[in-house]
Amino acid sequence: MIAIRRRRAEKALRTEEWSRRASRRQKPGFQALALPEDMLGGAARVTVLGNARALIENHRGIADIGDECVKLMTRQGMLTVCGRELTLREVRADALSICGVIATIAFPEGGAGGA
Repeated sequence: MIAIRRRRAEKALRTEEWSRRASRRQKPGFQALALPEDMLGGAARVTVLGNARALIENHRGIADIGDECVKLMTRQGMLTVCGRELTLREVRADALSICGVIATIAFPEGGAGGA
């Protein structure tokens, strides 16, 4: 019985070590592909349709919400959408849609810029 537990523990350690090595090998590969950060799940991705709708992906939660301002937490900092009659639509864990009359979208200062 002790031998079986020992083998299972050794196998778990080998599997964990292999997983760590694999993740270290993958990171340079992603950088070599020059994929945008939002494709890797890091940066917030904002898609604006006219001034009536904005889709924000890869957010980290809602900080504040009102009729004139919606503040979202992102990896880079606070993203602010201001306008009139703003409402949330299609709220999901990783993305949400804001509808209304969008006047401004303020990105966090010092955040990662696009290409």
